[in-house]
Amino acid sequence: MLKSSSLAVLLAVLLFVAAGCSDDDDKARRDGPTTPPLENRPGTPDELVDAFRAAYAGRDLAAYSDLLSADYRWIPSGDGDNWPYDDEVAVAEAMFTGLEGQNGYAISGITLLQFEPQGVWTTVLEDNPAFGDHPGSMVRSFLVDIQFAIAGRDLILRVQGSVV
Repeated sequence: MLKSSSLAVLLAVLLFVAAGCSDDDDKARRDGPTTPPLENRPGTPDELVDAFRAAYAGRDLAAYSDLLSADYRWIPSGDGDNWPYDDEVAVAEAMFTGLEGQNGYAISGITLLQFEPQGVWTTVLEDNPAFGDHPGSMVRSFLVDIQFAIAGRDLILRVQGSVV
């Protein structure tokens, strides 16, 4: 099983995937030649999560990176450091293309065994200590079980638990 910080990565990804469904057009837009026009993006939080699932399980880097906002940040709990959008896309590229990561592992497959929504979508308020800089974004908890097959080894790493 992966460390709980890996669960935090998925938590952050899901939040910022859902943040793309904010009604504020400035938050839904990001610069860059690969960004699809707003009319081609998923229109609801559920459609956006479905697109995330398909991109992640299908290891589709272009689709995955298009779902993230340019101001995406992963902030590990208990650590003052953070990963900006470019770092997240670089990590995803390694995972999706089978490049070796820092630990020497290369991922040969990603399987989403469980990805079940819990509760309902709720709106992030400005006074939310974790996500208040994205008011109007939507969040929802999910139960997840994701397997990462490691190339050339009889080894599978798993992320399991509840994420928001």
